[in-house]
Amino acid sequence: MKSHSRFAVAAIQARSASECISGIPAGKCTRLRFDPVSARASRRGLSLIEVLISLALSGLLLASVYSAISMYFHYSSAGQDEVEKNQ
Repeated sequence: MKSHSRFAVAAIQARSASECISGIPAGKCTRLRFDPVSARASRRGLSLIEVLISLALSGLLLASVYSAISMYFHYSSAGQDEVEKNQ
């Protein structure tokens, strides 16, 4: 028996279980309908690319929050120094 990849199996199951995009019943349709939801449900966990992208986005978010807090404290102390200088 020939083994299929997970995506090919999902496409075959989607063709036999549903109708094509044009509304023709699945048995008479010549095009495969790919269902990414069922393909995603058949595998577990996250890929390395998904983890790396989420880590990169988290790093960017943390860097922007740190930059905003740092800027706030810098301008706050500069404003306090200006007030003390003018008194």
